[in-house]
Amino acid sequence: GLNKYNFALDAFKKTILIDQLYADAHYYIAIINESIFKYDLAIIHYKKAKQYGTKFEDLNFRYGTLLYTMERYQDAMNPLKDYLFIDPENIDLLIMLGDIFFIESRYSESIDTYKRLLYDDPDNIDYNQRLAFSLYQLELYNECIQVYNNILSINTDDANVMIQLAAIHYELKNYIKSINYYNNSIECSGGSKEIFYSLALSYVENRDFLQALIAFKRASSFDPEDQLIQFQIGITLTELELFN
Repeated sequence: GLNKYNFALDAFKKTILIDQLYADAHYYIAIINESIFKYDLAIIHYKKAKQYGTKFEDLNFRYGTLLYTMERYQDAMNPLKDYLFIDPENIDLLIMLGDIFFIESRYSESIDTYKRLLYDDPDNIDYNQRLAFSLYQLELYNECIQVYNNILSINTDDANVMIQLAAIHYELKNYIKSINYYNNSIECSGGSKEIFYSLALSYVENRDFLQALIAFKRASSFDPEDQLIQFQIGITLTELELFN
């Protein structure tokens, strides 16, 4: 119980009074403080145990996990990366590192980590989503498309993935594919102002002004006062020479 922890703490504190560089004593003080939810003290002593060279190989994992749990992601990164050299197949470690790299926008490292996680769990939607997003941020569009297609092979009705694919193909000027993915997403989710507007822009780029007009009008049905949509309707009517 708590009394045993207190007795142990007293003993370890006496140890470091004699030798403040005694790394293993700091290690145990950190573990006890973490166990009784004194996280700030635990971090101080984990740091000292690391600095003074404890013999316990799991120090970096414990230290980094505590920092990660406290959402101190930048601080958690280095001890967790250090522990990766000791246990490179540790799934919990890879999950934490992937999350940190993703949150901190370190997309190259995020890509590497999620690829490693997907090797053992290829159908994990969250890993695939984060990998695809990271690839997109680095403009690795072809590989990003492959990952999104993999997600669709797992979940054929994922409208959000279809929208992402439509947006990527629009950027790549693959307007027919963009149109198809937007239409597929609408079949799955019913559509929205933003989706119909984006679909209309794809039709415009494909020079299909009649379908563009229909899509702009469907977008307008969600928000008739949207000035940009009304402007685009006017432009499209002009292209169709229907303004008279």
